[in-house]
Amino acid sequence: MSKEPDYEAIEVARALAAEVAARADAADRAGALPAEDVAALRDAGYLALAVPVAFGGRGASLLTCDAAQMALAQGSASTALVAAMQHQVIGHQRETRSWRPDAYERIMQEAVAGGLLNHLGSEPQMGSPSRGGLPATTAEPTSDGERPVSYTHLRAHETVLDLVCRLLLEKKKTAATNIRTNYTP
Repeated sequence: MSKEPDYEAIEVARALAAEVAARADAADRAGALPAEDVAALRDAGYLALAVPVAFGGRGASLLTCDAAQMALAQGSASTALVAAMQHQVIGHQRETRSWRPDAYERIMQEAVAGGLLNHLGSEPQMGSPSRGGLPATTAEPTSDGERPVSYTHLRAHETVLDLVCRLLLEKKKTAATNIRTNYTP
């Protein structure tokens, strides 16, 4: 990775900032993220900024992602936050590779195609997983390896896009599993 930022990526973020700025005040007052902002991020390839080049992304360094995010936030801090979640998940996986290689490849390809990613660790009365909170929502593997997650206790940002969750399983406090579900509100 280069020690110099990818100035072209930063210019993409500046152009996006100019576009989303027109909607930012109204969106913040309404407490909503405009679908047009997500479409703009997707159309510009911004959601694949941190995805490794080997999977079709830009392979941007932390330095570039940070500079691009600062530029994007000038237009809409809320839209930049959504993109930051994406870059954090991807950057963390680039460093740790804690997902199975086939899952990592598939999820990176989905990010390149415009899928949104985020870590999720929020349930009523749970507290933070980083401070020992355990989720009440569990997932059980099935013969096909996947089972839809019950959203009775799990809170998620509502989206019509694919949702990728990393859930801590109560049965094995140190184990983790990745579950992909199609979520339709």
